Amino acid sequence: MAASRNSRSPDLPARVARRLAELLAAEAPGLSSPQFPQPNSASRPVSADSASAELASADLVPISPTLAIGLSGGRDSVALLAALAAEAPARGWRLGAVHVHHGLSANADAWAAFCSELCQKLGVPLQIHRVSVPLDSGQGLEAAAREARYGIFSGLDADALILGHHRDDQAETLLFNLLRGSGLRGLAAMPARRLLPRSGAAPLPLLRPLLDLPRAEIEAWLGSQGLAWIEDESNADTRYSRNFLRREVLPLLQSRFPVVASLARTARLAGEAEELLAEVAAQDLAEASLDGNLRANALARLSAPRGRNLLRHWLGRHGGPMPEAQALEELWQQLLCPRPDGQVEWRSGQWVVRVWRGTVFLEQQSLELASPLVSRSWQGETSVPWPWGSIHCQVARGAGIGARFLSAGTRFQPRQGGEHLRLPGRPNRLLKKMLQEADIPPWQRERLPLLWIGDTLAWVPGLGIAAEFACPEGEAGWVLEWRPEGAAGGEAPAAGG
Repeated sequence: MAASRNSRSPDLPARVARRLAELLAAEAPGLSSPQFPQPNSASRPVSADSASAELASADLVPISPTLAIGLSGGRDSVALLAALAAEAPARGWRLGAVHVHHGLSANADAWAAFCSELCQKLGVPLQIHRVSVPLDSGQGLEAAAREARYGIFSGLDADALILGHHRDDQAETLLFNLLRGSGLRGLAAMPARRLLPRSGAAPLPLLRPLLDLPRAEIEAWLGSQGLAWIEDESNADTRYSRNFLRREVLPLLQSRFPVVASLARTARLAGEAEELLAEVAAQDLAEASLDGNLRANALARLSAPRGRNLLRHWLGRHGGPMPEAQALEELWQQLLCPRPDGQVEWRSGQWVVRVWRGTVFLEQQSLELASPLVSRSWQGETSVPWPWGSIHCQVARGAGIGARFLSAGTRFQPRQGGEHLRLPGRPNRLLKKMLQEADIPPWQRERLPLLWIGDTLAWVPGLGIAAEFACPEGEAGWVLEWRPEGAAGGEAPAAGG
């Protein structure tokens, strides 16, 4: 455990709370102050008088935002938790602490016990999550531990996650990224607020209200409050790059230059520039987007820096790769100067960018099968899985495929070649020609689930239902919908019938 000197900042809790309130208000206005329940007018008309009466009779209990505080037990997280615990009641915030037990140190259990005692003293509920950090992941121990930690954070049920990174951390991160050759995003270091993706829920706002405070001021305040904290012994190991920068490089630079303040200011300016580039990219995307994909001719009208900026934004928007500068330049050149046949196929990890008929598509390579797909029978299930998505089936009357036509031989299967389809009011035609005319890219045609009834093709996503199987008026039918997955703009049109 460690303690510190007398405080030079007795108002630190109020300053931290004000900054957090600003970040909460910027993320969602309702999170910065408590809200009160309103009359429910969604299901019935409510007059002004009746609404007032209903509100007056309701229990006016504040609906307070729930804030999860990341608590390692170190200096910064202890100060953050103690400062917010002092200010939260007046602001209507509900606090909870989250400690991630990595199990990498012999002292990990003692750290968890310390956090538990601190939270009990401050009256803050604590969650302790144990994780297993792989030692041979290939990404380094620090990165693997961070990934495990953020995996826990992304599953939290809270309105916001609050972390205790301060100004010295910001300077260290910028310097680390600079030495790795990072671009503007890396120089922006840690944003004061960002969104953390959550599975099956809205993204979680991640907020850092201490970024403007130096480490020395935080230590001084802790000392004035008689608060101890944990010193992780691994922080002294300069074999780790960040520890080397923190303990060897930054103190040396600070002895000659005000490097911490300067680097933090540079990070803030780089962050503003990054926000401007994101705004420009969003504007360009609005001009170039086509159902989530990109129009190649719109890209060609942009300058190279602006085009690469748009591509980076587009890839990130769809969860795609963040390529290095050389790889991004390669993609840009391929889009500007495709092969003579007009085809482009750029790959990065599990992702592939393709161009077809002037449209740029982004998809995950993992969606491609290593072995041929076999057919799957359908006997009226409402959902049928398919390697590149799923087929959703809904009962309807007078629409879709007539239920009376279904038989034991009804099945979904991929294209084999040579199929024919006769749509209502049209002649029988070769399916290959029909898919070409529908502007469905070649690689997507091979993924489509075709419905066969006996030996006759009955339904094709993006085209429709064969005339002989259309549901007669007034009879029961099935409406089919193809829902592809893993593509930026979707695959073939998800047609029913």
